[in-house]
Amino acid sequence: MKEKLIRSIIEGTKQVFRMMLSVDPIPGEPKESRETGMKVSGITGIIGFAGERGSCILYIRCPDDVAEILASKMLGAEFNGMGEEIRDALGEIANMISGSVNSFLSDMGLEFNLSIPTIISGRDYEIDMGSGDLCSLWVPFKFNGGEFDVILAISPDILS
Repeated sequence: MKEKLIRSIIEGTKQVFRMMLSVDPIPGEPKESRETGMKVSGITGIIGFAGERGSCILYIRCPDDVAEILASKMLGAEFNGMGEEIRDALGEIANMISGSVNSFLSDMGLEFNLSIPTIISGRDYEIDMGSGDLCSLWVPFKFNGGEFDVILAISPDILS
């Protein structure tokens, strides 16, 4: 199940980036982690999934300059600085990737309700991955313009 879920994260991310941003992201080596938190800087879009068999949290994290590039490509305007448009664009990207992952999970017979996007940004903030029970599937991506990560923290019950 993990391998298929990682594949859905990769394919969903590639589809969203190609369709909405005209960007072809290249996935790096996926990894699995049980870390409960990580210190990061930049901007992170967060979508929560809640269902009967457990919960998930999807994160898309990138540096500020990459978020500016993504928002510029998505909205067809130039941005300089972390404005509301950039936050909204990253929230929408997180929402679309989450929709793709949710569709995969639904095909596997798992139903979830999704939260609205939450965006956090700054320097040296911590992303809480939940308790040590959650398994984080982490996929780094690169494209001509920068790097970003898509992370899915998921209940072990869902993976079984």
